[in-house]
Amino acid sequence: MPDETRYAEIPREMLATGDWIVPRLNGLRYFEKPVLGYWLTALSIICFGENRFAVRLPSALATGLSAMLLVWVLWRSGYTSSALLGAAILLTSLQVYVLGVINLLDGVFALFVTSSLVCFHFAYQARGDRARLGWLAATGAACGLGFLTKGFLAFAIPAIALCPFLLWQKRWKDLFTLPWLPILVALAIILPWGIMIYLREPDYWRYFILVEHFRRFASTGVNSFHHQPFWILVPYLIGGAIPWTFSAFAAIRGLREAGWGDPLIRYALCWLLLPFLLLSVSKGKLGTYILPCFVPLSLLLALGLTQSLKESEFRPFRGPAWTCAAVVGLAAGVITGIHFLNLASGTIFAADETWKWAVGCAAMVAWSAICIASARAKRKATRLGLFALAPLALMLSAHFIVPKKAVESSTPEAFIERCAGVIDPEDRIYSTNYLAPAVCWVLKRSDIGILQRGGELQYGLNYLDAKRRQIQIPELAKEINDHTQTRSIVLMITDNDYSRYRKYLPEATRIEGEDGFVFLKYMGTLNTPRTP
Repeated sequence: MPDETRYAEIPREMLATGDWIVPRLNGLRYFEKPVLGYWLTALSIICFGENRFAVRLPSALATGLSAMLLVWVLWRSGYTSSALLGAAILLTSLQVYVLGVINLLDGVFALFVTSSLVCFHFAYQARGDRARLGWLAATGAACGLGFLTKGFLAFAIPAIALCPFLLWQKRWKDLFTLPWLPILVALAIILPWGIMIYLREPDYWRYFILVEHFRRFASTGVNSFHHQPFWILVPYLIGGAIPWTFSAFAAIRGLREAGWGDPLIRYALCWLLLPFLLLSVSKGKLGTYILPCFVPLSLLLALGLTQSLKESEFRPFRGPAWTCAAVVGLAAGVITGIHFLNLASGTIFAADETWKWAVGCAAMVAWSAICIASARAKRKATRLGLFALAPLALMLSAHFIVPKKAVESSTPEAFIERCAGVIDPEDRIYSTNYLAPAVCWVLKRSDIGILQRGGELQYGLNYLDAKRRQIQIPELAKEINDHTQTRSIVLMITDNDYSRYRKYLPEATRIEGEDGFVFLKYMGTLNTPRTP
């Protein structure tokens, strides 16, 4: 929350209303992204129902397809021994794994960026005009689909990677001849929906271009989105590549032995470094934005480590394996100490969750032990294979061992479902912009009133037909005390919000609180409102 519930609720409302053109959240216009990501989730919901599996499936499939594209480009380029290793590196990298199993648009967007750059590489390698045109058309199609998922970055990332590569390869003339077909194909894919959304909502493109792109990229201070310092994405890249971060120096040594003149190595370097720099320059950024950079990073690591295999002793990889074993073993020890010695302010696992701690620590010990076996293995390929398999036990058990405290504090679905039985269809419900998408998703409603600040919903709330959907605390207190009010009023907020607002609200007829969330229901008027 709030991301997964947001990207689940918008497709649900598309299906409920039959409107597949205008994205809406809580019945309000929501123009932060185009529609393709919502369409894919909606199709998954049609197939599998309104559940977590359905809304997370597009991300998982996209991540798997990105790995297959990585295998394909390595295989077709003659690096057959590196192909499966590249996929293993990608799928076991921490950030790729985490984002690949939750409902965000980044995985789907990364797939289309990867597709566009892989297809262009094949076009670059093509010998005949017919094959080249086909791959260029596929490049444009991928860019168009990427634009319909997340916007202009679908063009910016490939462009900023390809231009330096073509100059590096001394094929600068291609800069003036190759882009036209991809651009035309991309426009052909974008224009049908682009025209329909303009006819329905003329302000869409102004808001999407000026606010969601220019302001997010260039603005700072109060008006900025996710303002972060220039260097903030570096730890996300380094940490997101764990456990393969430990093998970086061995891979660099292998790449140096292979030579930097290899076109695929040059291509991957431009694909990794230039988009990463572009995203770092942006004033507003999140760690999830660099997901498309992990495919070229995995490609380079696979090529470098495979080259290192050619060394007789393969000594460069022993250090990374021992280091990873030590770090993971130390982490298991720290978690054990915190759990049993109460070193943290509160226990990580509840009294009935000791089995989760045991399974997690056992998985980490297995990871450490397999890394030790990797470092001691005689055969070179065995070392890499064991290192790739080492984190699987923890990855496969991760969903079952997350502490209840961590789950419930960020997933209010169970709490809302428990309260749903005392909510009548005609009740007026209010919540915050943070919690409202989850309330909509669980209750299957799109008429939740927004309390105080609109946040990401503010643009939709500014329309005349939505003015009455936002309410301030004094107005809410007045409405609760209105003797002519016949409808019951329900308030769903976090306990932090309740602590802040409770002194201004009348006494609730019914109140429940659990896991950081509070439910209040007002059946009548009891107190006189007080002005904050």
